[in-house]
Amino acid sequence: MSKWMLALAGAALLATGGCIKLDQEVTLKADGSADVKTVYGMSEQAIAQLEAMKEMAKKNPNMKMQSTGPELSFDEAKIREEFQKQAAEGVELKSCKVETKDGWKFATIEIACKDLGAASKAGRATGNKGGFSLTKNADGNYVLDLGGAKELGGDNDKLTPEQKAQQQQMAKAMMAGMRVAMKFNLPGDVLETTSLEKSGRSASLVLDISDDKFFEKSEQMGKKGAQVIFSGKGLNLKEFKAEPAAK
Repeated sequence: MSKWMLALAGAALLATGGCIKLDQEVTLKADGSADVKTVYGMSEQAIAQLEAMKEMAKKNPNMKMQSTGPELSFDEAKIREEFQKQAAEGVELKSCKVETKDGWKFATIEIACKDLGAASKAGRATGNKGGFSLTKNADGNYVLDLGGAKELGGDNDKLTPEQKAQQQQMAKAMMAGMRVAMKFNLPGDVLETTSLEKSGRSASLVLDISDDKFFEKSEQMGKKGAQVIFSGKGLNLKEFKAEPAAK
């Protein structure tokens, strides 16, 4: 199982009522600016137990909490403060709302960014640690790469069919309720995708633990990564490569 999946599974173990839900939509405009809407949620029980563990770690110098998964805040004041720090980098917080529904806490965040590079950095505050990269290929088209996608893979090829089935069964139990969805709306026709579904000028990805093809999709991303190639006709977008996430 990958580090990213293990981190999510760890969060799921803390709560009997489910895991993490993350839904993000990125709209890249022809002028290079980008709007990002992110909705994420965790069960209140999981949040309370995570906070308790953090407090224990503060009191015990020998106890370390380390996660390679999403670091999600449900404190509206802290969220606003975090994005205020990014204002100089071209990130504007348009709206932020935290609400509770059916035992879950959800945060809805909408931001406007000067370019996709700023959106990539801002995305790390809302669950996307890998960030994005945007480059132009030899055909004059743009390649959008979802950083961190290969972390979804792991070394399942080294497992026997019995071991793989056992691991997947355990993961399903630990990660019940997990759903991660991403959608990219682009200023040019989508020509080709890796690990994502394409439709016109949009590309999307859904990883839902209740989906029978969840493990197949995650293993494919682990091997091939996740990319979107879209038409560069009439566009002059700023290229960039995402900075490595801090360890």
